[in-house]
Amino acid sequence: MTTTIRGLIGLLVVCASASANDSYFYRAKGYTPVPAEFIEIAIVTENLVIELVDDLTFDVAVDFVMHNSLCDTTITVGFITPADYLGFTRSEGHEIKTGEPHPNIHNFSISMNGDSLLYSVITYPREERSANHGFDMAYLFEAPFVEGSNTIKHRYRVKFDEGETFGYNFDYILTSGCRWGGGQISEFTLTVKPGDDTIVAVTPFMSGEQQSSKWSLVGEGRLSTEPHITGFGDKLLYAYAREGVLMYEERDFCPETELRIHVPWYASSSGWLGDYDGIPIRAGDLDYPTFGVYGIDRIMTKIDVMSEQQRKFLHDYILALHGFAFESRSRQELFRGFIWYCPDPAVRQETIKYTESELEILRALAAYE
Repeated sequence: MTTTIRGLIGLLVVCASASANDSYFYRAKGYTPVPAEFIEIAIVTENLVIELVDDLTFDVAVDFVMHNSLCDTTITVGFITPADYLGFTRSEGHEIKTGEPHPNIHNFSISMNGDSLLYSVITYPREERSANHGFDMAYLFEAPFVEGSNTIKHRYRVKFDEGETFGYNFDYILTSGCRWGGGQISEFTLTVKPGDDTIVAVTPFMSGEQQSSKWSLVGEGRLSTEPHITGFGDKLLYAYAREGVLMYEERDFCPETELRIHVPWYASSSGWLGDYDGIPIRAGDLDYPTFGVYGIDRIMTKIDVMSEQQRKFLHDYILALHGFAFESRSRQELFRGFIWYCPDPAVRQETIKYTESELEILRALAAYE
C-alpha cells in the first residue's frame, strides 16, 4: 500500500496503491527475493472484498483457495504492494527501508489453512511493466502447502493521510495472480462496498468483441456503461451507489491491467456542489451527489445574482438529488447526465426529506418567487 502525493491543477492528490495478489518469490542466495512463476500450484478461487469505511479508510479482505499438485511443500510467498512514491511518505517524510511495514497499511494479517503465519517486509526493484515508481514492497511469508486444496487469507486496513485532496486512488495489483499454475485465476470474485450515497470509479476490465464489462451494481444506483476519463487521466467506469455494492465476477481470469478504485473528493454526502459562473453544472459525465457544508456558503452568496432560469435549475437540482421524476423530457435528459440521478415515480415533492442545507437554499429561492 502506498500513499503518493502528486501535484495536479494546484491541488494535492492522494494516491494509494493497495496491495496485490500473492506471488511466489524466488530466493537466490545473497540476493533479494523476486517474484517468479510457480506452475505446480494454481489459484482455484479468489474472493476479494474492498470496503470504503470512511473518506480516508479502506478495509480489505482477500481469500484464496489454491490447489497444490505436488506433495507437501513449503515455499516463500509475497503479498505485493507498491512502495511509496520515490520512497518517501508524506506523513513521515523518510525513505522506506526493508523491514519497515508500509506506512498506510495497518493490522495486516495472514492465515493459511486456519493457522496464523508470521511475515517479514522487503523492498525490491519494480518490474518494467509498472516502472512509474522505483520499487515495490512485499509481505513475505513461508507458506506450508499441503497436497491438494489450501486456503490463504489476508486482512488489513488502508488509512490515507488527511488533508485537502483531489481524490483517492486505491490500486490493487491483480496481474501477479497469472504467475500461478494455468496462468489464470479459475474463479475470480471482486466486491466493492463504497457505502451509501457514494460515487466511485473502477477499472473497466473490458472484454469480448463488444468490449463490454462484467461489472454489476447490486442494489440501488447507477453504473455507467462506458468508461470515462477521470481527473487523473484514467478511463474508468463510474458508479453511483445509493444503496448497494459493485461486483465483478469472471472465470479463467488473467487480467492485463491492474485494479484501480477512484474515489472522487466529492464522492460522499460530505461533498459539495460545485458551481461555474454562478450555477451548478455537470463536470463531464458526473457531478456532486449532494449539497454539503463546504458548498452551502458559496451557493447562498450566488443566489441573489442568479437569473430566474438559474434559480429554477438550482431548485430542480435539489429535487433530482432525491430521485424526483420530472415530467419534462428536457429535464429528464438533463439530469440523466448526472451519474447519481435515479428517478423514482413514487417520489413526491411534499414527502421529500430535505437536508438542512437544502432547506436553507430552498427558503432563499422561495423569496424570489
